[in-house]
Amino acid sequence: MGYVADLLWPAQRFIVEVDSRRWHDGPLARRDDHRRQAVLEAAGYAVIRVRGSHPPHQTLARIRHGLAARSVDRRR
Repeated sequence: MGYVADLLWPAQRFIVEVDSRRWHDGPLARRDDHRRQAVLEAAGYAVIRVRGSHPPHQTLARIRHGLAARSVDRRR
């Protein structure tokens, strides 16, 4: 695929992308992010996007929930 994830849990096929305003706010950046996420999801990865403006406890809760869901799915 040629992509480098910001945070990757390979066993769970789970990725967290951290989107800063500086690099991800423009229309071209959003288009590229959307395309990249579509490719990763088609390859079987779950991708969540977070921003620095999100409260840390909400971000951690989303990551924990996503990892737990992927761990359950992988055991089936």
